[in-house]
Amino acid sequence: MNLQKPIDVKENPKNIDSMGFDFDGYNPNIKKLELVIEDVAKANSLIGKRITLKGTLFGAENGHHHTSVLMQVGRIIENKN
Repeated sequence: MNLQKPIDVKENPKNIDSMGFDFDGYNPNIKKLELVIEDVAKANSLIGKRITLKGTLFGAENGHHHTSVLMQVGRIIENKN
């Protein structure tokens, strides 16, 4: 997913997510996130539309991850405006 504005992501050692991944220190100027989505049908229905995602960020762990930061998506909201 391409972000409207780049973000800086900093590791929080007290907040390692439920999957056990954490960030590799500091990741500045992140412009793309790889998404991990449970509700693929809903996500596919919103391709090309503006959306808001809520979820948990985590760092890439292996060669199957295509960006340095990923998001485990918990909620997808279509922006009506």
